[in-house]
Amino acid sequence: MATSEPIGDRRRLALMLRLNEVLGEEEASTIMESLPPTIWQNIATKDDLNDLADRLCAQFDSKFAKVDAEFAKVDGEFAKVNAKVDGGFAKVDAEFALIRGEMEKNKGEIMQMMASQTRTIILALTGFAVTIWISLLVVGIT
Repeated sequence: MATSEPIGDRRRLALMLRLNEVLGEEEASTIMESLPPTIWQNIATKDDLNDLADRLCAQFDSKFAKVDAEFAKVDGEFAKVNAKVDGGFAKVDAEFALIRGEMEKNKGEIMQMMASQTRTIILALTGFAVTIWISLLVVGIT
């Protein structure tokens, strides 16, 4: 009597007992160990596994292509930002060069003004000191 239902534990045990009677315990055990634990149709073959691997690889390739495309977009955006930043730094560098030039140009004038002010202060202090000394001499003589 053939049946299409999966072989369950009860039917496996009945087969094992019958094989023990007919072939002996060792041979029955060898045969039972060689049987699949499930229905033959549910066992994957190498071809099934290769087909699955091919499908997975195709899916991964598709996903990686999309990720690569997104990274290319991001790289493009970073290039734009870098160009703007570099342009901004170039402007700042140019402004600093102008300021440095102005400072160098004014440096001579500032040095001359400081020298003039220093002479004025020294002359004023010298005049003050001479006036004090003369006053002290006049007071000391009288």
